[in-house]
Amino acid sequence: MAIPDRALAGDMSAALMAEVFEDGVKAIERKIAELRAAHRSEVHARLAYRSAMLELERLSGEAGRYIDQAAFDGYRSGWDRAFDSTLYATPREVGARVQWQNFAKVNTAAIEQITYAARRSADAAFLQVGRRIEDIYRQRGLQAAANQMFTGESLREAKRRAARDLLARTGSPHFVDVAGRHWKLDSYCSMVLRTTPREAYTTATRVRGEAGGFKLYHLSEHHPTCELCAPLQGLVYTTDQDDRRYELWRDDYCPVHPNCIHVASIYIPDYDSKRDQRQTGRGNRDLEADPRSRREKAAYDATQRENARLAALRNQHSRYYSRLGKDAGSIQSFARKKRAGGQAWKDLQAKYRAAGQPITG
Repeated sequence: MAIPDRALAGDMSAALMAEVFEDGVKAIERKIAELRAAHRSEVHARLAYRSAMLELERLSGEAGRYIDQAAFDGYRSGWDRAFDSTLYATPREVGARVQWQNFAKVNTAAIEQITYAARRSADAAFLQVGRRIEDIYRQRGLQAAANQMFTGESLREAKRRAARDLLARTGSPHFVDVAGRHWKLDSYCSMVLRTTPREAYTTATRVRGEAGGFKLYHLSEHHPTCELCAPLQGLVYTTDQDDRRYELWRDDYCPVHPNCIHVASIYIPDYDSKRDQRQTGRGNRDLEADPRSRREKAAYDATQRENARLAALRNQHSRYYSRLGKDAGSIQSFARKKRAGGQAWKDLQAKYRAAGQPITG
């Protein structure tokens, strides 16, 4: 049961917000890149730095507003579609007695909890990026002062070199999460924006299930999938400790990981003609072993390689855009030039290299 992003995020899709953040990060890179120009005065350098920080603050506000909306939309979608199943046709009247208005306070509290967690993750990313830029700028200023003291370098030249070094040290604004994984700021925010409505969807399904006295849930199945999701997907789980017919549900089963597309639905065995086949027995399945065939692993790996290629292309386009602005072209035209490898691509490469040289005189 693949739930489209539009159904989860409402009118403002996660894909659209991803473009907003990609453009915003490019603007930050562009502003920081202005510090590389050796002829810039301290005033110009400070203005560029402040512009980058203001753009960072603007994106933080955009993330907060989107998270609020996405959490509500995802939750409401999960509540409305909690009984939708890919295993059987669910009668429309099922769950009718569990009305939204009867659980308004419970739903509000659940949405607020999801929103708080998502906002906290996004805020941590923005705060870390802002501090990274600020700290590096300050540290380079101190080092420049030391260089002046010991080498006789002029204060003006020290400031110019510190400004040039800032972008080289920071590169693209990035964030390190609690697991030590490195993310580009826009990639991390896009992940949060996609994952938040899915977490809300699952939470709403569980809340509605508990409200109606249901204890069985089915985890959707998708192919090809990763080694983490493969042993978990397609199974029926129970929240009843005493029901040994099924594996015990855990809240971290859905979503299993960032960007996970799996969703849960309430399972009613009376409507399932194959219900006996769903009873796996508690502990009879190794939920950590990878059950995928060699063919599915190869298909998934191919998908990941393509995703990595596209991510590398986006990162390269971002670097070109930070130096060349609109002259870098759209990512579509950029990809076409690179794929063709003709004179247009060579000219763009030459322009990129030239723009990276310090301006003197």
